[in-house]
Amino acid sequence: MKYFPLSKFKYIVQSNDDPKVITENEYQHRLNAYTVQKTPLFPLLSYRSEQQTSKYPIFFLPLPEILSLAEQFRMNSKHIEEIASHLPYIAISQFLNSLLVSEIFYINEIEGVKTSKIEIGTVIQENNLNANRKNSVSKRRLGSTIKLYQQTQYGKPIQINTLQDF
Repeated sequence: MKYFPLSKFKYIVQSNDDPKVITENEYQHRLNAYTVQKTPLFPLLSYRSEQQTSKYPIFFLPLPEILSLAEQFRMNSKHIEEIASHLPYIAISQFLNSLLVSEIFYINEIEGVKTSKIEIGTVIQENNLNANRKNSVSKRRLGSTIKLYQQTQYGKPIQINTLQDF
């Protein structure tokens, strides 16, 4: 049988059972399949009846094509790390900064926020100059956003536990 979304599955199965039971049984069957990978993520789901739940974890079925691409990704990452280990720190820093400028510029473009690459680059430079001062961030627009990116680039883990952390 074709792998249908659960929202359509209940209409395809010929049974006199309650559609909710049919859907729940199929979900459990899929979730507990041998090759399924379960995640620790439990999204808040909303039903048409306006009822909400977060009791269902996200899972996925690793297909051979996806596994092959993941392995290729790991091999490429290893190769890049090997090449980067021979580069001077300043070259790596410049490369990461150029990626950061592009990332923020294109995300802002998608979201309709008007920025320029020069503006973003200026904030990156200011944050780099202030890096030795604790909690010092450029006072310009995007200063705190860029600081978060920079902290993750250099290995500082960012945890958001409360709304104030965000």
